[in-house]
Amino acid sequence: MKRAILSFVVMSLAYGSASYAANDVLWQRYTDEGNNAKKDGNLTEAETFYRAALERADKLHSTDDVLRTSYQNLADTKYLHGHYADAVPLFKKAIDSYNSELKRMTAEKIAVSEKLVKEQMNLADCYRADGKYKLAEAAYRDALKTLDSNHDDNKLMRAHVQSELGDTLCIEAKYSEAEAVYKEALPVLEKYNATDILVDLLQDYDALMRATNRTSEAERLEGKLAAIRQQEIKAVNSATSH
Repeated sequence: MKRAILSFVVMSLAYGSASYAANDVLWQRYTDEGNNAKKDGNLTEAETFYRAALERADKLHSTDDVLRTSYQNLADTKYLHGHYADAVPLFKKAIDSYNSELKRMTAEKIAVSEKLVKEQMNLADCYRADGKYKLAEAAYRDALKTLDSNHDDNKLMRAHVQSELGDTLCIEAKYSEAEAVYKEALPVLEKYNATDILVDLLQDYDALMRATNRTSEAERLEGKLAAIRQQEIKAVNSATSH
């Protein structure tokens, strides 16, 4: 089980950019200081600056982007600190902001919907890390609904959500449902060569086969894992030989 790992969901990176500086210099300074503290691994200091940025943005009735960035930064820091109950309402506020924006927008709607999916996955990951698996399952399913409702055909993002949903379903012992989403996601991850997510799915799928006493199918999946590892070893050897 791992938190979102592709470029579209990277927990360790802070949100925010210099483009927001025009909104408020003090907000930008707080955000930059929080980003620097987070990069240095000082989560307590990062949280202090991010909270100050959020209070500043709220006080100034800033744009949705600025407020959402502050919610996301503080939520991520809470998550990394293991303060899951504190992170949940912040992720929810970011999600609400994206939903509100989607209702207003026509252009670039797909891009906004994919940002929303990232936050829904963040919320699901937070619930799962806190052992609240039913809530995690619901949040992952909401992410899939977001892709459907916005006619988003990002197959790799969908497969990533399905991989995490399948893992959660396995934890809940909903094996037939988990197998269905694994079967749908697996060929997509293989097609796009999304190795990290693919390995994660294969390991979980293998555990499911073992848990349901389907040894031959488990061994087939283990063969796929072994082949991936061999490819990785060859790639490393090739890189070091040049």
